Amino acid sequence: MELATALIWTLRIVLPIILFCIYFRLQSPKDEQHAGPSGQSYSRGEIMAHRKAITPDCPIPTGLVDVTLKDQTEAPALFVASASGR
Repeated sequence: MELATALIWTLRIVLPIILFCIYFRLQSPKDEQHAGPSGQSYSRGEIMAHRKAITPDCPIPTGLVDVTLKDQTEAPALFVASASGR
């Protein structure tokens, strides 16, 4: 094997390793980058305190008027296990 051939094969093996190491070290650390929310954050209690309570005498929205609950005797096709295993 000639010197030039050995040098080319050495570069083919070593150069990708060096480039990978440079690429890996230049990446920003993932743990510190997304440590949490960067803007304002609200606790669950604050959000729930501002939520409107629905009273029983409120009218039902038009999109929800015909929504009903069905059990297995009224709609058996809804409760059959599918063949796809989902």
